[in-house]
Amino acid sequence: MLVSNDNIVKAIGNNQSDFLNHPSVLPSSLMFNNIYPFLYVPEAQDEQKTYITIAFRNFRLDRTFYKIGNICFYVFSHYSLMQTDYGILRTDFIINQIDTIFNKTEQLGIGKLQFDKMDDIKISRFHIGSYIEYKDLSFN
Repeated sequence: MLVSNDNIVKAIGNNQSDFLNHPSVLPSSLMFNNIYPFLYVPEAQDEQKTYITIAFRNFRLDRTFYKIGNICFYVFSHYSLMQTDYGILRTDFIINQIDTIFNKTEQLGIGKLQFDKMDDIKISRFHIGSYIEYKDLSFN
């Protein structure tokens, strides 16, 4: 879902501040390079990149009828890549695109997602960003 959004692909795959004006990279090249379906923290010496990592948290049974849990998207970038030509930080741009895709939809196939919370994160001295978290409620 993430790599089907050309704006996300451009924001992650192009390090230029005007990333929307550049051609998209091959979306599949971002998987396990910039986008990880699990929590991932780059090493300090890794190249300057932007990342999305995903965590599935606190899934549990509620009254045996429902499954409840949270899906969290962590979006962070090397600090040198945060500024864009669009009046918004690179990570905020990507978070906005993620919210457009997932909020109040059944795109992940496990129930309708509802926005739960969003906050800033600091991954390392060099990597900063935000996370956006959705609550999922589906039938058991």
